[in-house]
Amino acid sequence: PLSVGGGGGELGRTVLGAMASIPDILREEEVEEHQKAVGDSGEVMDLVYNQACLVAHLAKQNSLVTGPMLDSIRVREGALEDRVEYLKRRKNELLQKLEALN
Repeated sequence: PLSVGGGGGELGRTVLGAMASIPDILREEEVEEHQKAVGDSGEVMDLVYNQACLVAHLAKQNSLVTGPMLDSIRVREGALEDRVEYLKRRKNELLQKLEALN
């Protein structure tokens, strides 16, 4: 059966670290492919054009990959802030009950 656990803990940090490394991995692959394609081209204009294409492609790729990641982090942040507020309210309720018992 499917179950949803709490906080995330160490696994959450591991997943977040892995997700954060995806743009770097993709960038490295693109740079390697760019270097293979350019080779020993001696033409300055060809080199400038190819580098401009690489930068444009990396920027687009980065926005496509990191945009959804940032959105999910913002959603998670909001959920955690709501959880903190709930726990604060719950703490106050329990302290009031404890005070009433004394």
